[in-house]
Amino acid sequence: MTAAQVSPPDVAAVVRAAWQEVFDTPHLADDADFFALGGSSLHAVRIIARVGEDLDLDVSVRAILETRTIRAMVSWVRAALADAGDGDRCDS
Repeated sequence: MTAAQVSPPDVAAVVRAAWQEVFDTPHLADDADFFALGGSSLHAVRIIARVGEDLDLDVSVRAILETRTIRAMVSWVRAALADAGDGDRCDS
């Protein structure tokens, strides 16, 4: 599946699954703060690697530092996917 084929609900599921896996917890609120959870550079690298691989998207560590929550990262990823697409996608 390519990034252009991923729907917005799938983006949220991918991001959530990455956070849950990395922080080894099945329950995380959408507004859980990366740093409050004890996030480190290793956590950030693991999250962006998983999200990037699952969505075929180039994700930088900066994405975690700028977003800090699952909800904000989902929005960031959707925007990045829209930018990477052909311009026809808009997940507003």
